[in-house]
Amino acid sequence: MKEFDKTPSPLTGKIEWKGSALLGPVPAVMVTCGPVDAPNIITISWTGICCTRPPVTYIAVRPQRHSHRLIREGGCFVINLVPAQLARACDYCGTYTGAKVDKFARLGLTPVPSETVNTAMIAECPVSVSCRVRDCLPLGSHDLFLADIVGISVDPRLLDGQGRLHMEGAGLLCAMHGAYYALGEQLAVLGCSTKLQNALRKPRRAASGKGENEIPAAPKPGRKTPLPKKKTAVPSAASAEEIRPPMHSPGYTNAAAPKPGRMPRGKRHG
Repeated sequence: MKEFDKTPSPLTGKIEWKGSALLGPVPAVMVTCGPVDAPNIITISWTGICCTRPPVTYIAVRPQRHSHRLIREGGCFVINLVPAQLARACDYCGTYTGAKVDKFARLGLTPVPSETVNTAMIAECPVSVSCRVRDCLPLGSHDLFLADIVGISVDPRLLDGQGRLHMEGAGLLCAMHGAYYALGEQLAVLGCSTKLQNALRKPRRAASGKGENEIPAAPKPGRKTPLPKKKTAVPSAASAEEIRPPMHSPGYTNAAAPKPGRMPRGKRHG
């Protein structure tokens, strides 16, 4: 067998391949479609959000799939977010066709009617997104169903006392390069870089409130950073006596200092 050539590109320093459907991680969701009394499940990874206002999502489905016909005829579907413990069920729904097997019955899943579209959702999934098809775009191997998000059903255990959603408690599944993975630890929050920059701009003051530990604000781009001004030390009374020449020395004088803006007597000009 011929050995693979691992010579990197001199331009990028990486191995260059032809364009292909390589992206990860991606969602691994179970999409329900078809009549409420006979719903089907298909596993989808090509999905996401493509608009905020109005909220619009998409799924990519091969035209040969049984679910493709159900979605076109019904004009709706539900995206069910899958918890990690349903990884095998998720894989099963993407492997076997609903034209020959009832996947709900086979996997022991519970169909629940959606309140906003005419199909069912999966009770065992913590979040279900109900969608109404607005367009179907043929792309090649897959057709892209664009759909308006018309309702979201959330497990109440994911909400706190103020009604905030905590998705990290759902333990969701994702897919990458032919395998399934559980989501890992949280590393940061959205907007953390902005919050950090604002924190650096705010001066921190010492407990005394005099600003000994004050942090200067970061200079704006394009502006030169001004050099710190040198503080001129004001001698105290004791130091003034120390620097005054001793009495009877050639440099000693007892004359009072002239007032500001006036020259000493005998040295005025004009």
